[in-house]
Amino acid sequence: MAVNTLAPGFVKLHYIGAQNIQHTMTFGVLNDNFALPTPTIKTKDGSSVAINTAVSAFVTILKALMAASVTFQDYDLWSKPTPTDDPVWLYNGSLAIIGTNAAATVANSQLVASYRSGAGGNGKIYLLEQSYAVNNLYKPAAYGDAAKLALANYLIGNSGMVYARDNGFPVTVPRMMTKTNDVMRKRFVLNA
Repeated sequence: MAVNTLAPGFVKLHYIGAQNIQHTMTFGVLNDNFALPTPTIKTKDGSSVAINTAVSAFVTILKALMAASVTFQDYDLWSKPTPTDDPVWLYNGSLAIIGTNAAATVANSQLVASYRSGAGGNGKIYLLEQSYAVNNLYKPAAYGDAAKLALANYLIGNSGMVYARDNGFPVTVPRMMTKTNDVMRKRFVLNA
């Protein structure tokens, strides 16, 4: 049975959306050498990559899904050597990368990219306040457009560094979907 853990490490990617809300995307990474001043992680092909280089490459893919009103600010690298260990903060890296999608942000929305790992588990990447109309399903081989296809190719590609919670790298992205994020909807529409 697949485990569900962020061990051996994870990244918290921080970005601010069009509604001036701080969002955090959390995803696992495989420790290569978390020693400071330049921690490194492993990519799917086994390469050792500096954490700032790896996160910047991932955000380069993500920014194409987000409007210019979204800014990827920074990230935190955390260590969690075993599933039972408490997380330990290790490193903060600055980004200041702005979204490049020409479409406007869709308020209270999310894009969910679902993947299956080589160890058999499922995982998801969530992007809040993204630039696509809600209630759409996107499937292989094209995923609807070049930006979503690039995300799928990155997640399953050899240079990808997202590590699933079951100790495997993503091997397939069966779907992406957009929908209304119910927490944001309740907070910012019903309370307005």
